Amino acid sequence: MKRTLFNTMMGCLAALSLAGCGDSGGGSSTVPSERLISEGYSTVKLSSDESGKVSYGCILESNGMCLFFPVRPSSFCFKGRWTEEFLGDGKFLITFGDFSPLVTSANWKCTIDFTPGPITLTITNMSAYRAAQEVSASFDKAPFTHTAGDDCPDPSSPVGTGLKLIMLSGSSSGSSGSDLQ
Repeated sequence: MKRTLFNTMMGCLAALSLAGCGDSGGGSSTVPSERLISEGYSTVKLSSDESGKVSYGCILESNGMCLFFPVRPSSFCFKGRWTEEFLGDGKFLITFGDFSPLVTSANWKCTIDFTPGPITLTITNMSAYRAAQEVSASFDKAPFTHTAGDDCPDPSSPVGTGLKLIMLSGSSSGSSGSDLQ
């Protein structure tokens, strides 16, 4: 009797572990945690990649700091913070916040408004991205909007969501967290 009970318990434990520990849905639905910036790297550089749309660059630092710099106008840039949540399948939920101008010209007449709430970043080829190759990516919505002024892009041009994305090591990024603070 004891041997049969022991064998039954062991068989049941093995079956439960294979079946997702008793999950009636047939498996676990949790997504394993993954970071946007792999160990050994310190920066992700994003650049917009859509013709006819407002061009900008963005640097995400592993310390949670970020830098947005629209290509046009070149007279200003914004520093801020970012957080991430891995959604699986090459998707990350990115939340930007705490933005302040880092550089502005004296005659700057332009309003930049950053999109509130999280933005989904989708990376098309995760294996190439993890190998530190430049890959295509996209935001599900524009990270900022603008109101034209002397130094602002034409208001009829929307802000791009198509991106090029690459991970850089600390020595290659050209910036550090201290540069953004």
